[in-house]
Amino acid sequence: MLRNNLKTALCNLHKHFGYTAINLVGLALLLTVTLQIFLFVQSELAYDKFHERSEDIYRIVLDGSFAGTDLNAPVTPGPMAGALVSDFPEVESAMRIFPFANEHMVRYAASNTAFLDDAVYFVDSLRYE
Repeated sequence: MLRNNLKTALCNLHKHFGYTAINLVGLALLLTVTLQIFLFVQSELAYDKFHERSEDIYRIVLDGSFAGTDLNAPVTPGPMAGALVSDFPEVESAMRIFPFANEHMVRYAASNTAFLDDAVYFVDSLRYE
């Protein structure tokens, strides 16, 4: 019976090749898009979840317009971290982060390995508390 069903299926696939190809391409595209959406949502929901108090971490961004151009950047003025801590009692501590524009050589002294990385950030050595 299985042999007969397989034989019939292959015959129909060969007989309606165009229809089968469209269905297979559509199914592959659907699975690819679904997987991409799932991975994106998983990545967004897992951002900074390795911290013990991840629900208390916030990032301040610049959102506005300058000379008719919309600005949306994760950059704020330097004194803002200290001002947030001193002016708002809800803010327990703050630190500043600034992305560096070019690639940098990152070297591990323990294993003597090195690589180029374009995701290098400057971070304050002090925390405002």
